[in-house]
Amino acid sequence: MKLPLLTLVLSLVSGSLARAAALAEEPPAGAVSLLNGRDLAGWYLYLGDVKPAADAVVVNADGVIRFGANMTGYFVTEKTFSNYRLRLEWRWPADAPANTNGGVFVHLRKPDALWPVCIEAQLANKNAGQLVGQGGADVPGAPLINGKKRAPKLRKSSEKSIGEWNIYEIVCRGRTLEVSINGVRQNRIEGLLIDSGAVGFQLEKSSFEVRRIWLSPL
Repeated sequence: MKLPLLTLVLSLVSGSLARAAALAEEPPAGAVSLLNGRDLAGWYLYLGDVKPAADAVVVNADGVIRFGANMTGYFVTEKTFSNYRLRLEWRWPADAPANTNGGVFVHLRKPDALWPVCIEAQLANKNAGQLVGQGGADVPGAPLINGKKRAPKLRKSSEKSIGEWNIYEIVCRGRTLEVSINGVRQNRIEGLLIDSGAVGFQLEKSSFEVRRIWLSPL
């Protein structure tokens, strides 16, 4: 069930002035913010036939988006994109378990489904940077593991500790995709069969926060 903005249950949570000031940074020249800092305009939540909980997607007063736990689905843009650099920040709650999981979806295609056609840039703790073909999408040269093409990350984990903010950079240029975690290149694949689509966050029963989602056309 697709849940547009007006059907989502949203909350505004007060944030300290210090946190708000820390988030005042503007996108770099030529980039656009995919979040307006006030509400979820331009995005929707898809959870199949499940009705979202009251804390499914929370917009904090400082503009940070928090996803609740115990959901399977995704939070995705209404628009589609191609040829861009995506930069975003994410963190897990300080008390998150070691096996906490999620992902960033790019090139997401219709129809909506719990496992849509897209490429997932992995967020799973200590495995951020792995690339996974979801919904039957091919990842050229990657091994088939548990029914999906999965390109392992190139280096040991470059993530910060649970509870700290991380930076994900994803460059989609034609049929090539490259990802970096905190400035360390962790993957690159060429020859993709899909090169455009929506951008989203995979929700896989783990709570996490995101901020500063900036997209720069190439």
